Amino acid sequence: MDRGGFEGRVVDMGRVDDGLDIGKGVLWNTFGTIYYYFCQWLLTIIVVRLTDYSQAGYLSLAMTVTSSFYAIAQFGVRQYQVSDVDGKYSDSIYIGGRYITIAASFIACASYAAICNYDATQSLCIMAYMILKGIEAYADVIQGIDQKMWRFDVIGISFFVRGTIVAAGFWIFLYVTGNIILSLLCISVLSLAAVLLIDVKITRKIACVKCAIRDRAIIALLKECVPIVGYNFLLNFVTLIPRNVLQDERGIDMLGIYGSVASPAVVIQLFASVIFNPFMPFFAEYYKGNKRKKFFALMFQFVAMLALIAVISVIAAMIFGKWALMAIIGNKIEEYAYLLIPIIFCTVITAAIWLFAGIMVAIRMTLALLATTVAGFLVSVMISGRMVDAYGMNGVSYTVIASGAVQLALMLAACVLDVCFAGKYKSNKERM
Repeated sequence: MDRGGFEGRVVDMGRVDDGLDIGKGVLWNTFGTIYYYFCQWLLTIIVVRLTDYSQAGYLSLAMTVTSSFYAIAQFGVRQYQVSDVDGKYSDSIYIGGRYITIAASFIACASYAAICNYDATQSLCIMAYMILKGIEAYADVIQGIDQKMWRFDVIGISFFVRGTIVAAGFWIFLYVTGNIILSLLCISVLSLAAVLLIDVKITRKIACVKCAIRDRAIIALLKECVPIVGYNFLLNFVTLIPRNVLQDERGIDMLGIYGSVASPAVVIQLFASVIFNPFMPFFAEYYKGNKRKKFFALMFQFVAMLALIAVISVIAAMIFGKWALMAIIGNKIEEYAYLLIPIIFCTVITAAIWLFAGIMVAIRMTLALLATTVAGFLVSVMISGRMVDAYGMNGVSYTVIASGAVQLALMLAACVLDVCFAGKYKSNKERM
């Protein structure tokens, strides 16, 4: 029952041929994903409420550092997996590849922590959080199988259960022990149990979840995904670089404050991504069929949606931002509410980059995706120090906005030119 593709399953933008409703599935996925990442965001609030800004700084550092190595664990495979409309690789190959990339991410993260000037608490916190992200990466590849089978209900249930476990467990363990590292390890164990009992158990009934760790096709898959993981890795460093500059120049407390204000705005990216992701296979189908009008119409709809989200978010931040931050984090955050609106622009630009990255992976423009990300990364490297020197904590946001704008402009130009002049569907091998 090892199904690698979903060719023939898509009938229209609303339903698939076995009667599953995409709209209901997207609602399941949207609720579960946003709830899960809301619960992860609660960790930053819980640690501030129960401890102090220095502990929040440790957690913020761990979250930021591991995001880059989580990109290695994912290796861009989920984006490739769900747009594999021809079933080039089996589910077992995707799972086997994920085992390898998770192991590589742990080695890379440990090496990075060892060579950086992090103290023992920072390093242990980073590795403890990396365990949680490794479990999340394993669940991700299983959910990729569910997505191709249009079983978004399974994804939503899993996210809901794991989100509850992560937030409630962290609060209880941190309250009882006062140890952030031990608390992260405990919720990692609980999260793994949920993945095995929900994701793996349910998915096993509809597809093969066995691992083909020795199959040579895994190497072929990972080779095709190298540019994608390069994109994910460098994109995370666009944010990590100015945050590290902020920590070095202004201290861990300032990083904790910035992270606390920034964390609520992440919901904008999450909301956008859970709406975009289910429809990435349609871009592949339209491109393969040379249906340019449908391709650009769908792209325009998502861009318009992002613009609307940006406008609503900025207006809401201007009216309710300070009040909301004080209600969530506490009165001591009031003097830093000015950080919120630039952060919102950061999240919207990042969400747009996610959208175009998904499109470029779907049409197998992986090398172009990597090239545009390198451009954004270089901008971040060049201006981070000057931005933080000139604007303090807002310098982090301005760096991300500037580098993101450069990358986004290049991505848009690359997509338009390729779709208009490609002429016919090209395989990933031809592009690589």
